Formats: sequence, structure tokens, C-alpha cells
Amino acid sequence: MIVDPKNPSALEKEVTLDAILMMSTWQSPYANVYGKGGNPQDVSDYFSVNARSFPFTQPIRVKKGDVLRMRFIGAGDETHQMHMHGHDMLITHKDGYPLASPYYVDTVPVGPGNVMT
Repeated sequence: MIVDPKNPSALEKEVTLDAILMMSTWQSPYANVYGKGGNPQDVSDYFSVNARSFPFTQPIRVKKGDVLRMRFIGAGDETHQMHMHGHDMLITHKDGYPLASPYYVDTVPVGPGNVMT
């Protein structure tokens, strides 16, 4: 669930596109077995974004001048290093709270249960 601010900031008003990316991890031996789960000793060997893995993922298409807000959600049991080739990201929120000092990154780690914007 996403709750929009009652009084959006100037940065919020600039956003022209929104993307939600939920990262999950799983164990491939259980991928096609219904009703059978793994155990705590299993090691995740596959990941998905919005329940899709390459080559079934879709690119996020932007045009020059677009301001894209990406919400990264760590829904799996591993940390994902998110990197947008050719772009820097301004991190403004973590776990639903605005940061006092937003910062630019090339790569952002998104851990289990984290939400980064």
C-alpha cells in the first residue's frame, strides 16, 4: 500500500513516472513443486523482480526529461545491490520515512524487508 503525502514536496511534484520493484529470492529445486517448501538450510539460487525473472522481465522506458521514482522492496531473504546503468539515483526515503539528507548513489543495497525510494 502506498500512501501519498497530503502536502507533496517540490520533489514529489516533479515525478512523472512511478515504478515499484519488488525483489524476491527462491530456491530453484522447489520452483515447479506445488505444496512442498524448503527448509532454513536451503540457499536461494534465483531471484525475481515483480515475480518475473529474466528474460520475462520488462524494461522501464523513460524519455528525456522524465523524473522516475523507483520504489525498491526487499521481499526475499537476501540483499540485492540495485544499479541503474548510466544513471545515478537520489535516495529520498528509507522504510517509508523521508531522509533528513537525501543522497546520490550509483548502487543501493536493498535488504530483506527494506523499502528504498
